[in-house]
Amino acid sequence: MSKQEKATQKAIEDIEANRPKSVYYVDEYILTESGEISPVIVVEGEKGYHPTTFAWGKDFETAKDKAKDLNYRLLGITQDEADKIVGHSMA
Repeated sequence: MSKQEKATQKAIEDIEANRPKSVYYVDEYILTESGEISPVIVVEGEKGYHPTTFAWGKDFETAKDKAKDLNYRLLGITQDEADKIVGHSMA
């Protein structure tokens, strides 16, 4: 790997390391017009949340499990980490 390629790789790694984490979150009161649970995205260090345009059905426990699974499997974030990110967004 050339010196320039190493520098580029290092820059990419630094960006990734410093990017705020984001998590999926569901609340039984954030619903679509048809009454389905609509997940939101919470970003570390930001107050509030970002709505999504999709729904995860009407069963809250199933939607909560889906958020937990996606946070861990896709984003590498444990439930404890997700809870902290969400908690700080509401403080």
